[in-house]
Amino acid sequence: MSSQQASFFQNAQNVSLTDSTINTTINSTTHNHESRTSGIHLLSQKISTNAMHDSSARDPPPRCHPDTRKLARDNIISFVDDPEPDEVVMWMNAPFGQGKSAVMQTVIETLKASDRGHRVAGGFFFGRDKEGRDKAHYLLPAILYQAAHNIPGMYEHINNAINADPTLPTKSIEAQLIPLLVVPFQRYSPSSTHTPTVFIDGLDECDTIAAQRSVLKAIGDTIAVHRIPLRFVVASRPETHLAEYFKKEPLGSVTRIFTLDDDFISMGKYLRDGFDKIYKSRIDEMSEVPRPWPPADTLSKLVRRASGQYLFASTILRFVEDELCNPVDQLEVILAPHPRRSTAFSDMDALYAQILLVCPIHLRDLLLRVLGAIIVNKDITIASAGDLLGKTSSNITTVLRGVRAIVKIEEFPFSHPNYHQLISPGLSQNSSWRSVD
Repeated sequence: MSSQQASFFQNAQNVSLTDSTINTTINSTTHNHESRTSGIHLLSQKISTNAMHDSSARDPPPRCHPDTRKLARDNIISFVDDPEPDEVVMWMNAPFGQGKSAVMQTVIETLKASDRGHRVAGGFFFGRDKEGRDKAHYLLPAILYQAAHNIPGMYEHINNAINADPTLPTKSIEAQLIPLLVVPFQRYSPSSTHTPTVFIDGLDECDTIAAQRSVLKAIGDTIAVHRIPLRFVVASRPETHLAEYFKKEPLGSVTRIFTLDDDFISMGKYLRDGFDKIYKSRIDEMSEVPRPWPPADTLSKLVRRASGQYLFASTILRFVEDELCNPVDQLEVILAPHPRRSTAFSDMDALYAQILLVCPIHLRDLLLRVLGAIIVNKDITIASAGDLLGKTSSNITTVLRGVRAIVKIEEFPFSHPNYHQLISPGLSQNSSWRSVD
């Protein structure tokens, strides 16, 4: 038999010839050429690829500067790498614009670029009002499609789940959970004892509070009820309803919570490197501008104004590097009152407006008065704000529940030396409230 003829029988088992009819079973160990009728192929046609870490729709995605958020990145990677962590859920929270998505993106890319890519079951980046990224039912199909390719041994079981019910991607997350996630993982025999991790970014960007809670319920059921071998890293703003859900069972006892703190040293490095790149790329215009540019006092002013908010800092750099304008003139627009300054921050203004609109209409007048009090006195307490505005502490707390993304409530311990003077938790201006300069 020629080599060309013999190649027909490669990987064949149980071959028999009967009346010139060939009966054979081909043992395929790869899935590089998915059948157009396979469950995974059908799933690929219905999932939201826009929500994945390597989606072209998010290109270029936010990433961490090498010198920023190192502690947060190391915390998450250590959690993923730990063979037996005390908790199986991590909630990273931070106010608006502090780099949560950049941390999640960078961590996933770091793991995928190493020999630990199989520890990433999948990632999903929620985005409010972004098709395919703003509803809870988009989550599991996208995660399971990635898991089929990332976790050795999972492909067949997820493929079978979709073959059994091709409509699963269109169903609610509650209806998807058991057939799409639980059953495949129950039938899966792991080739490694290391538990893979699901990354969920921007949970607060899911369209409704009820939908956000349904995602957390699915995570809780996956771990506590069905005991599926998965870990979860969730990133979001510190919204009150999310904080409450993470602190109660079943998530309360299995969740590690940490908050991204302001990092002024890293922010200074981020801005300095950004301005240096602009200087070098526009050397023909900048040759007579003394270095360092901008000078140290100007950079310090911008760091204080950014107050740990990387979105604010990146907006400054993007505005200054506009190819159609002189960088020095652009920086002056940022530093001094100018009609164009509002244009520079139009995208951020739209995001702040979106956050503030969460507040019910009948509470907006009080919200504006409370925010005004914070701007005037950043050390104001809930009790003193209530006294100032003629409201109870309960009124003030209620109106602030929906704006935790931009206002931080500082919980003082009983051991605080001035606790008896505070009466209630201190209310402080969050570092991300950029209106204060």
